[in-house]
Amino acid sequence: MLPEVVETTIRENCVDIRGGDLRSYYAGFTRRALPDGAIWRLSLASSCLPVEHPGYMAWLTTVSGTERFCPKLQQWAIGLGATIARMKPRLRTRARTFVASYDHTWGRQASLDGLSVALFGADTVPATLARSEEFGCDRDAYARIRNFVAGAILLASWQYEDALSWAHKVARDS
Repeated sequence: MLPEVVETTIRENCVDIRGGDLRSYYAGFTRRALPDGAIWRLSLASSCLPVEHPGYMAWLTTVSGTERFCPKLQQWAIGLGATIARMKPRLRTRARTFVASYDHTWGRQASLDGLSVALFGADTVPATLARSEEFGCDRDAYARIRNFVAGAILLASWQYEDALSWAHKVARDS
């Protein structure tokens, strides 16, 4: 008995694991025209998140491999790294700067490395020890910035994917 033939085409509202999932459905972003319904769901998911939320750009960069959003994501990552380094979270009775030894020359690279780790994986950037020696900075400070930016962009990407999953469910149920 021959095995049953499984349909491999991705239908517009198919987000089930048995068919195409969200990632494979949007993998052709910038390479093929998406249906109007897909564009509407991308917009609906974006409307659920704050203005200038980087999740849309990060998620589509990861899923489709497009470099279209890289300049904006790089600016966002550098700004986040510089901002978080100078913050003084209150711990008990004292407020300490998150990264006291922050300098923009190595902090910029740490932020960009964090973005690269989040989007393309840890093997795309040198280890923190090698980078800290290259820039002559504290390894822990460098790792703190890099890891914070990577975590923030991953969280934003997951938030967007969750909103997009909800948008597909709304479209399917209506």
